[in-house]
Amino acid sequence: MVNLLSGWSTGRFGFFGVTKAVPNNKAMNYAGVALCVVSAVVFSLIKNDVTPAEIENEPLVSEVLQQSYGSKSNDSSYKSKNNKDKTINMDDQSDEKSYIDRLSPGMQRIVGLVLCIFSGALYGQMFTGATYVQDHPKLYPGATLNGLDYVFADFCGLYITSTAFFVIYIIFMKNKPKIYPKVILPGLISGVMWSVGTSCWFVANRSLSIPVAFPIVTTGPSIVASLWGVIVFKEIQDDRTPLHEAGNEEIVTILVKKGASVNGIDSREMTPLHLAADRGSIELTKALINAAANVNISDSEINEVKKLEATGKVEVTVDTVKGEITLRGFTKHVFDAMEDANSIIKTAEQAKQTKQKAKLVTDMVQWHYMSEDKGEKKLVEYPPEVNLILEIALKDQKTDASFYDQNGNRYIVDFNSYEEYPADDPTDKVQVLRKSKLVDHAFELPISWEKMGDKENLKIVQLKPTDQEYKDVSQKFITTAGGTKVTFVKIERIQNKTLYQQFVAKKKSMDATNPKTVNNEKQLWHGFSVDALDSINRYGFNRSYCGKNAVAFGAGVYFAVEVRYSIQDTYSKPDTSGHKRMYLCRVLTGEYCNGLGGMRVPPAKPNAAGSHILYDSVTNDMNNQIMYIIFHDSQAFPEYLVTFKRG
Repeated sequence: MVNLLSGWSTGRFGFFGVTKAVPNNKAMNYAGVALCVVSAVVFSLIKNDVTPAEIENEPLVSEVLQQSYGSKSNDSSYKSKNNKDKTINMDDQSDEKSYIDRLSPGMQRIVGLVLCIFSGALYGQMFTGATYVQDHPKLYPGATLNGLDYVFADFCGLYITSTAFFVIYIIFMKNKPKIYPKVILPGLISGVMWSVGTSCWFVANRSLSIPVAFPIVTTGPSIVASLWGVIVFKEIQDDRTPLHEAGNEEIVTILVKKGASVNGIDSREMTPLHLAADRGSIELTKALINAAANVNISDSEINEVKKLEATGKVEVTVDTVKGEITLRGFTKHVFDAMEDANSIIKTAEQAKQTKQKAKLVTDMVQWHYMSEDKGEKKLVEYPPEVNLILEIALKDQKTDASFYDQNGNRYIVDFNSYEEYPADDPTDKVQVLRKSKLVDHAFELPISWEKMGDKENLKIVQLKPTDQEYKDVSQKFITTAGGTKVTFVKIERIQNKTLYQQFVAKKKSMDATNPKTVNNEKQLWHGFSVDALDSINRYGFNRSYCGKNAVAFGAGVYFAVEVRYSIQDTYSKPDTSGHKRMYLCRVLTGEYCNGLGGMRVPPAKPNAAGSHILYDSVTNDMNNQIMYIIFHDSQAFPEYLVTFKRG
């Protein structure tokens, strides 16, 4: 509102040499301005509830610079909110708090009001220069009366001033400015909107006069900003106790001595300790913890227990310091409420533990089901809770697992066929896949691969008979085919970034844990029918498509040492054209043992550090390996696809 008063008074009373403009109805003009002043006073008395946004912790420039040389230093690593590995030079990390942030809440408020008044006074004079030129044609011969003619000069002043401030800021920051990526686009859009509005304002001043235009225009942004802040961002809150507003440890001590609840919650379900931590105040946090604030308080649990009061039969008091719930009422009602309260707390604790476990599992493994829309297949992730159910059931070597959707419908996942179906309709089946999330963020694609676009994940390249790769693959095929004559239709290289990345990460893990004498990787063959072609190319080997014809040594994916085994029609089934298909794969067999029918995971290694350390794969015979069976999809990469026919 200060800018309103500054601009209005300049035009109304002719300050700074501007021609005085008298409105037709002085009383209405004064009354309108007075109401604006009153509203400004009211707003100055309201406390806000603004918390720092995440962009305040994500400087763009420093992040990019640190990443560029992070691999050559001994920097520490962390996981950002978007789960991308980044490197931070710990020597460059200084106190992120600004001068304003270090002030007490009271001083912050005073400084904010002073700066508001100062900026408003300057902002109110933004048209004074152009108006002065327009009002004095004798001093400025040829000066135009069209307000739009002054827009360019006005905006040039803005550009020069902002550039000067930025240069000063860079110098002050020792050439390490903080630029926040998430505000760049909104800032540009806001600048465009401001420029359009200001251009219209120039014309409005000449048409209506400054005393009339200024109050109208300046109250508009105030109203919009106020409504946006109150309704959308919820910056004004209530239900706070004095302890929520405490600005220093002395005030905390006084309030606690007077009986203030250190674990009281406001309308946002935040305790004083929440706010102290949110402000980054070490002193306040220490004072509250010393006053027995519960550092593990769960607002949702408290609220659920407090809902027991809604029956009107009991009174509920929650003491989070002692970890006690007090129920008052008639004996029968109290006993009933006790059972409900215990059930709420037990359920909440179990849900919390399950959620944490589900997240850990989801970070390593993700289960999907195959959805088909208009003939196009795509993988859909199961929710973390279902993901956990399926993974636990698989590890326990169960034949199936079941879960319920949000509508209470029960679904079953069959680990033999890797299919999901509703419990009341076993014919409505969809394919299920399990994918490892073990990836290597620093991996490089093979130099033999053709160039792929940044967003291109799969590319199938047909090799020429003159290519060395073609010759090597075809020769390996013929050598182990057992004399079977074949005609090669084509040999293709499968370039799948995701599958290759998972394979490389798994190999690194295996190389690091297995003895150096173990040859972890082998080239093996896999025959299949054409209906599995697209799925394997896109998603790799999974037990919903593979292993249907071989389960004698475990319910995994089978790979043959020689072509003579996979070339059988049972495995590489011919299509309607008589074409058969076989993959030459890179397979991580690692340390293996004899397989047995019914195995869903390899057995534990003897003399290992724990029963959770399993063999990497199994084989048909330790003395005569004809085939290997793996149980993790990331252990095999389909490198070449050979299409052939007999004869």
